Amino acid sequence: MMFSMFFRAPKFSPASIMLLIAILLDVIPWILLICGVDDLGILELIATLTITPWLILNTGKLAKVPTKADFIKKIMTDKKWRFIVTYIGELVPIIDLLPWYTWIVYYQLIAMEDAAKIRQQNAQAE
Repeated sequence: MMFSMFFRAPKFSPASIMLLIAILLDVIPWILLICGVDDLGILELIATLTITPWLILNTGKLAKVPTKADFIKKIMTDKKWRFIVTYIGELVPIIDLLPWYTWIVYYQLIAMEDAAKIRQQNAQAE
């Protein structure tokens, strides 16, 4: 029950396939680490060519969150900060083992769902 306060599963849609890709891009480095192999930046290149264009195409459609009281909320809601934190996190050794791509895609999917709900409520109100 407590976990559901912080995490909600995005609805399955064609866009949620990006979440699967992000999870794979975050799990593969762990497998490579266990095997003692380096990806030589290939996974970052794949992520840059797949996730980044998808994020750029979808971030323009988001509604802004009116309350940005603390820094964590700002990082989670502000498009610019999500990009910056994710890609810096992926470039720093050891820290790049955290699920950065999954994090950014998850929050993008949730923001897209919230924006769709807001649009639906506005359409019903008219």
